Amino acid sequence: MNDDFITRLGRELRQAADREEQRSARARAVLTAQARAPRVARIPAVAVLVLGAILLVAVYIYAATRPEPAKPPPGPRVVARLQPGGALDQVAAGFGSAWVIDGTNDRLLRMDPATRRVTARIPLRAAIAVAVGRDAVWVGERINDLVRIDPRTNGITRIALARGAFSGGAPVPIGDVVWVVGADRALRLDTRSYRITKAIRVAPTGYSVRGGTVLGGDLWVLASNRQIVRFDGRTGARKESFPAPFAGAFGAFGNALYLADDNQVVRLDPATGHVVWRVPADDYGAAAAARGLLWADAPGSNGDRLVAADPRTGRLVASVPLDEFSVTSMERVGSELWLTTAGGHLVIVRL
Repeated sequence: MNDDFITRLGRELRQAADREEQRSARARAVLTAQARAPRVARIPAVAVLVLGAILLVAVYIYAATRPEPAKPPPGPRVVARLQPGGALDQVAAGFGSAWVIDGTNDRLLRMDPATRRVTARIPLRAAIAVAVGRDAVWVGERINDLVRIDPRTNGITRIALARGAFSGGAPVPIGDVVWVVGADRALRLDTRSYRITKAIRVAPTGYSVRGGTVLGGDLWVLASNRQIVRFDGRTGARKESFPAPFAGAFGAFGNALYLADDNQVVRLDPATGHVVWRVPADDYGAAAAARGLLWADAPGSNGDRLVAADPRTGRLVASVPLDEFSVTSMERVGSELWLTTAGGHLVIVRL
């Protein structure tokens, strides 16, 4: 397969995707199925990739080999477009609320999914990432603090991390343990005493973390040396490792690991590290999973689109115009997907 073939194929896939979009606009239908999986979000380049953060899904698939789909039921559509704050960095769901980082005003916005109104504005200091744990909401800050937010009162507890030896990180709750994953180390927090009880190296000397995720109750980390390492979610003990096909964005949905860069998306078998499928990708963005599909932002010159792929094959099965640019995060909130943008817009898509 030579470069000319790939180039022609890319043009054909774009044209096929546009044709599919026109058909979808008329039919207003997509293929859906029930499921639940974590979110992935973007965070500033100085921080570690967030869980939840950061799985990327192929935008353009081998359309020429895709059979024409059967007529699907009514599909996803944009139902609300709000502007609750400044530039919105990340959204997470939990405790009956959506939690949105307002990077411009350094606030965590707590929003009611039913009314879509802000119910609390919680002050932060240079937030990196937000994650929902078993009994609290956790926010990592660049100043090397970890913030615990009580969902009953919205009260905050600020926990100082190691000064100078740790450059801030993303909170990763696993059961009743919270790991803070930084550039090359991860710290384990005792959620009862608020003390750091263990520090483990998650990237070799001279390398850095490219992404982290939770699967099977364990912490999985991809380092820039193209190694995926599995750590026990409670003790931090190293359990296994295997080479990655490349060092890109990294995440988990369902019972599989996913990896993506500017050219491709692959699904990996977590038991062996073998590639289950590989599809070409022209572009990608924030991603989440819902109703058995992988959903991702597909940036474009005329506005972004929300696209969905079948996780079994990587095949594109749905596309929804967003009329927005620069989607920064995506999260499933009930039967909806909430998307944040750098321009401060919150776009809500009903599935």
